[in-house]
Amino acid sequence: EYELIKRCVAGDQIAFQVLYKQYAKRIRGICVRIVGDSDADDLVQETFLNAWRGISRCSFEHEGKFFAWLARIATNRCFNRIRARNGRRETELL
Repeated sequence: EYELIKRCVAGDQIAFQVLYKQYAKRIRGICVRIVGDSDADDLVQETFLNAWRGISRCSFEHEGKFFAWLARIATNRCFNRIRARNGRRETELL
């Protein structure tokens, strides 16, 4: 995993695709549990896009840190989606 991450930091999109295939199903599971099935696929894509953009700013030398970071991104994206939904509902009621 660490070698794949180093390759991603260097801009290797193929290495990132390998990480995507390795973790997308687990990230989708997190998203489904938080926001439900309808938004999960979009949130998985947003999670991995954010990860691609930020991977060079992080260090993942220890096993499991990358997934923990990815899961945190997914969780934040999910909560942002919930807040956006709730904000729209409140606006619509006014």
